Amino acid sequence: MATLAATGVYAQSSVQIYGVVDARINSIKTNDNGTLTRLDGSGAASSRLGFRGTEDLGGGLKAKFVLEMGMNNDTGAGQNTTANNTNMGQNLSAGSGSWKAGQAVNASTYRTQGSTPSSSGLGGLQGLTFGRQAFVGLEGGFGEVRLGRDYAPTFWNLSVYDPFGTNGVGQSHNISLGTMHPVGAFIAPPGSAAPGVRSSNAINYFTPTMNGFQANAMYGFSEQRTNCLGVNTVGATDSAANGCDAQKGDGEYIGIRLMYNQGPLSLSVATGKTKYANKLTAEARAIMVQGVGINNGPDQIGNVPFMGDYSAMNIGASYDFGVAKAMFQYGEQKRAAYTNTGYAADGLSIVDTAVVAQTLKHTGLGVAVPMGATTLKASYNWGSRNSTTAGAADLKANQLAVGANYALSKRTQLYATYSTLTAKNGATAALATVSNASSTTQSKKSSGYDIGLAHSF
Repeated sequence: MATLAATGVYAQSSVQIYGVVDARINSIKTNDNGTLTRLDGSGAASSRLGFRGTEDLGGGLKAKFVLEMGMNNDTGAGQNTTANNTNMGQNLSAGSGSWKAGQAVNASTYRTQGSTPSSSGLGGLQGLTFGRQAFVGLEGGFGEVRLGRDYAPTFWNLSVYDPFGTNGVGQSHNISLGTMHPVGAFIAPPGSAAPGVRSSNAINYFTPTMNGFQANAMYGFSEQRTNCLGVNTVGATDSAANGCDAQKGDGEYIGIRLMYNQGPLSLSVATGKTKYANKLTAEARAIMVQGVGINNGPDQIGNVPFMGDYSAMNIGASYDFGVAKAMFQYGEQKRAAYTNTGYAADGLSIVDTAVVAQTLKHTGLGVAVPMGATTLKASYNWGSRNSTTAGAADLKANQLAVGANYALSKRTQLYATYSTLTAKNGATAALATVSNASSTTQSKKSSGYDIGLAHSF
């Protein structure tokens, strides 16, 4: 870690350069999709490069900032981010003019507005972005306020109370944020709809810690115009500004987390909700009636707005007995009911399909046993989600993981992890949630291992 400091009469400032470089040999075997073995990163800790700084403003008040980017150290490629909490990210059309509620959609001609390419679709070729954290804030007796991109309060309980954290084949996210998730496996790329890990455009507040208690609250702005049609194709008489890939209020996030940490005991509960529309706007539907396709037909726009509010609730607990640290987590991730609108087989008729609410319930147990420079780890996670097909059995999956870390120093460690995941009733067994290492759309069982080296600075 490099530190730069400047001393003045009234204030003292410092800037630090920090990061993690983690490389692993990773292998994932599926029962029906072969085996993939490779060298990549982030098996025990997420590879990153960051800059953080503080300035003492006097009277107990400090200014601070963090700019942190993810990276793939096996190739040197950067990791992506998005501009907001919609599934389009940066795909927001630019234009001028003002659409008014109730305005008729011209049926004679249509145009498809061009969009700024989203970095989510560039596969790391967009260069380095500060997608992990990017905020400026103030800290004092009132607590701390951060403005920018930061972790959602509903993320932490899924990480802190897992002996494998958020990395590798053993992580609980293979269940909680994996392919059974109501939104889908959206950890890769980051910044997708439904911020399960981070929120952009956020105000994040932490209270002071009092007798072990602390609270964290976040508000993420939607950043969608009030006149958006929620469809990128607009009528000839409509302004280009009406061509938005989301609707008014889409992506607005509110979350809160309550924590208690005292001695060997740690407890936490969190809840959050991201707002999304549950059906197309009347104007977007009118465009479809005239034969202009939404992700379908001769005038494809390629994407549709994300539908259905996304909410999350989780709790976590751990107790350090000295000889071992026991961990527990439970969570529910829900996507609200919504109406899917598409074309019938004739390609002309409009069909509305009601999609039922989907809820994933997941539980995890874990233990970490320190033995000198070695820490042994084990966890068992399981979850279930209701099917979107009426009368069908719930999708289910369970995962067993074991591993060990060996500290070569305070900043360097060797590690090895083995995990096996079994799915049934239509669920898929995907161990490679974070890196999408293996496409396991039909797999019922997968197993894998990580052997790696991680260094922090």
